[in-house]
Amino acid sequence: MKKITLAIFALISSATTVFGQANAVIQGPQYDGSWSTLHAPSGSASAVYHRACYLVKQSELTNFSLTNSVVTGFGFEYLNGVSTAVAGQFTVYLENTSDVAYSKGTAFGTATVGMQPSFVGTYNIPVSTGTTSLIMPLTTNFTYTGGGIYVAFEWYSASPASTTPARYLCNTTGLTPSGGSYTFTSTGPAPTTMSLDVFRPAFLFQAANTASNEISVTRLDALGKFPKLMTGGQVVTAQVRNNSNAAVNIPVTLNITGANPFTDTQTLTAVPAGSFATASFLPYNVTTNGLSTMSVTVPADQLTTNNLRVWQQTVTCNDFAFVPPLSATSFTDTQYGLNPSGIYAYEYKPTSNCNLNGVTMIVSSNSAAVGGQLVGVVVDITSGAVIASTNTITITSGMAQTWQTFTFPTPYAMTAATNYYIGVAQLGTATSSYPFTTLTPDYTINNFYRSNPIGSPLTLADRGYLALGAVIGTSLTSLTASATKTIVCKKDGPNTVTLTATSGAQTYTWNPGGSSVNPTIAVTPTVAGTGGGMVFFTVVGTETLSGCKTNSATISVSVSLCTGLADNNSGGYELKLFPNPAVNGKSTITGLSGTNTISVFNTLGQVILTQVVSEEIASLDLSAYPAGNYMVKITNSSSESRLIKVVNQN
Repeated sequence: MKKITLAIFALISSATTVFGQANAVIQGPQYDGSWSTLHAPSGSASAVYHRACYLVKQSELTNFSLTNSVVTGFGFEYLNGVSTAVAGQFTVYLENTSDVAYSKGTAFGTATVGMQPSFVGTYNIPVSTGTTSLIMPLTTNFTYTGGGIYVAFEWYSASPASTTPARYLCNTTGLTPSGGSYTFTSTGPAPTTMSLDVFRPAFLFQAANTASNEISVTRLDALGKFPKLMTGGQVVTAQVRNNSNAAVNIPVTLNITGANPFTDTQTLTAVPAGSFATASFLPYNVTTNGLSTMSVTVPADQLTTNNLRVWQQTVTCNDFAFVPPLSATSFTDTQYGLNPSGIYAYEYKPTSNCNLNGVTMIVSSNSAAVGGQLVGVVVDITSGAVIASTNTITITSGMAQTWQTFTFPTPYAMTAATNYYIGVAQLGTATSSYPFTTLTPDYTINNFYRSNPIGSPLTLADRGYLALGAVIGTSLTSLTASATKTIVCKKDGPNTVTLTATSGAQTYTWNPGGSSVNPTIAVTPTVAGTGGGMVFFTVVGTETLSGCKTNSATISVSVSLCTGLADNNSGGYELKLFPNPAVNGKSTITGLSGTNTISVFNTLGQVILTQVVSEEIASLDLSAYPAGNYMVKITNSSSESRLIKVVNQN
């Protein structure tokens, strides 16, 4: 079982009302993000016999004021049902009470004294891979008197058990220290002593519907983080339900305040009693970075507590995510994982052509995740094949409940109006357990997927709002840089090198070099002293219309002494490196003489590889390093050096 703390910007009543034409269904206690396979019949082999007793308080049943107070049906809501059919003998007991704390004790026989057997018969746990609900007509109607209700039940199943147990929506916050007691066993006889617990199923109570004007807003679907560089307009949708026996021409209003104000009203002309309908609001373009609050409302009616949904969205230049703009610590560790390996991903359909620069994720604080490895991926939904991947991150304890960014070595091009499946792969190591975390609001968004193991087809995953996101780029903010030469000879005096940045930006900032509207600058790389060295130039651009910055690019220029080994022909031999670019990360250096030290630098000037050789031929292996440009420095025993640029296409 899991407990997921609800940290969402929404207004929710103390009991949820769901109506269907002639009948109303009251959920009490309210689902708070918890679920369990232990506190009601689940179809598992460990719970062939099951007994329980729970208290539902009066405050959790206040919406019965819309009914005639005669309960005619009882049931459960599920995150998933069983995988194979399971039926059992089920008896449900109900009793009115004024109790505000559970007082029935742990002896099942004593707890049910004075309770009314309201359902006696066969209960078939639903077969379902996703959310569903099931309400049983009571064999004896229950007259509700306006207080709380005690619910007790006993279950026995002779059916073969399901390999996938049913998961029930639950509540753990309404009563302390316990909301009831339960017990189960895999073999008979049925146990008589129960255990106290805070978990209670979110029961469904059905009664006659007397509402003539009762509309609820059941969903508000919008991104939590929206990239300003995305054009084509953002569309927010809302789902409403007609809980009345009669209602037409329902106005649904979206009002956005904050950084990007907007308002629109759509009228749903025909929504049959008990039915859902979706309002799609006019598209709107965001222009300003910052936070906005979205509200979807319907007019006040007989039950005003369900007329509003609230969501928050932040706009930045290039961040995308379904999760709202909460800090990482607002996400309670549900500690999901896929063993031995697997992928969690989400579906994204860009509104304009763009590049996927990276994938973002909040790492859970589960200590078992430390040492595991994660990699950002783009996945084919049908085959599960990984189309593109980022760098690999090894989880450390310092990453707990922080956003981590995985970067693609080459931005992945995405086409407008095309579905892409973007996520994070958990690699198959023994320590990579439960690294994912989630924010679960009072409804589940249905565009998160998983594959288990890696390479298997993606299927819908019931995981609420996974803490996954992306970094988006466009042609305006994708920058590359080049130089007319990357090696200059110090013995020839100052050398001028022309550096060029290429992007859709209008201004550029070079360091060193300063700011300019010109993407090309001339520099004179120099190093102090009598030796050689490397000089690094970094550039970033700004797209003036949006104010968004490009990615940064760094160019390294070697200032060489150009003597001895630095000359192409020295001492009667020729120094060569081939193939260049390297094939599968491997090249060969020939023309060496004596003892030489070979050092490899990345574009940040960091030494990533050093080897000392005494042969005329040496092998260079960069297969373990990312693709890109590297500098190879060869130094002989006389401290003479030669620099050669090599391209690693690993």
